Amino acid sequence: MITSNGIPGIAIAATIILSLAGCIQEEAPNAEADIIECTLPNGYVTQPINYNESFRDDLGAYPLYVEVSNSVDVSSLSPQFKLTPGATISPASDSEHNFNDSIFYTVTSEDGKWQRKYCVFIYNRKVIDIPSFFTFDRVFWEGNNKYQSFFEGDIKWCSGNGGFALTKGNAKPDEYPVCYGASIGHTGGCAVLKTRLTGDLGNMAGKPIAAGSIHLGDFNIIDALSDALKSTLFGISCTKVPIAVKGWYQYTSGPEYRTKEQFLNNTGDYDRNRKDHGNMTAVFYKSSTIIPFETLDGYVTNNNWNDPRIVAIARIEQLDDTDGWTEFELKLKNTGREIDRAWLLDGGYGFSMIFSSSAEAGNFCGAVGSTLLLDDIEIIFEN
Repeated sequence: MITSNGIPGIAIAATIILSLAGCIQEEAPNAEADIIECTLPNGYVTQPINYNESFRDDLGAYPLYVEVSNSVDVSSLSPQFKLTPGATISPASDSEHNFNDSIFYTVTSEDGKWQRKYCVFIYNRKVIDIPSFFTFDRVFWEGNNKYQSFFEGDIKWCSGNGGFALTKGNAKPDEYPVCYGASIGHTGGCAVLKTRLTGDLGNMAGKPIAAGSIHLGDFNIIDALSDALKSTLFGISCTKVPIAVKGWYQYTSGPEYRTKEQFLNNTGDYDRNRKDHGNMTAVFYKSSTIIPFETLDGYVTNNNWNDPRIVAIARIEQLDDTDGWTEFELKLKNTGREIDRAWLLDGGYGFSMIFSSSAEAGNFCGAVGSTLLLDDIEIIFEN
């Protein structure tokens, strides 16, 4: 066969075949040099690892942060690395190192032309340390400076002030259920917990009063009006075993004890045979998971603190009126459940202290004006 330009057809076919053969060659070496995955024994890593951290000039490397359980000895670890195809790493994957200091690794691409330097940090899970002493003298303003909260170290005392602001947003700071009492404490200032009326909006929601109450934990303001007990969350992560809580208090009950119905009917009737009482609780419990960490909600109070997670508890169910500052002690009694020490070290146990100016305020019963003052609280932990 002769083509139109005089070149034999067979010659053209051969040329095409040779040309295609020239295109079929080995794939070029990979130019990427990345760590794709870092692996440690099952159960060690407690948080997802971010493999896309920004370059840190102070390190001259890309950081890789690996949080591990508190029971893991970071002084002797052999992390395994999955790399981009063909890449190599130095020091070698699965080599043992002391990660009390960060370790630098260099990843080299398959083609040998590119390198990426990593600084690998492997550290134990950080749990906020619970202070052993609370003075109530570190006060913060919240809610656009409407009400006050108390801090000690990194720990915040939670209250229902945020929910109260939804019903009586025009209240002055010292008209909230929880506020600061300057210069009236056992030493210095103190926490003032006082039972208040929630106003027309509170009545419409069927929640006529709010006790002055504080606790270690959280408060979900979204549920505050629809479900007050669900909104109250007791417990913060704890790595030590509390055995007692000591402190000072004053208590004055309000003059007229009312049931929820008597508050809502607003007829002026009150129960002359009943008197309001404050209460105190310290509770230590085991969370079934560390991430997310479990809390106990307010319904545990309606169930008389019967919960299978509770390991130890102490309560003063009825605080009577005092003539001045009075010392108290809550000795936690074990419920018979054994403590998992490794789980404790990882922050898998929770602890809370709960104080209220009206013991039955969860059912919206009590006396307006009942006041509990708190100061100089100390937690005694197991050695």
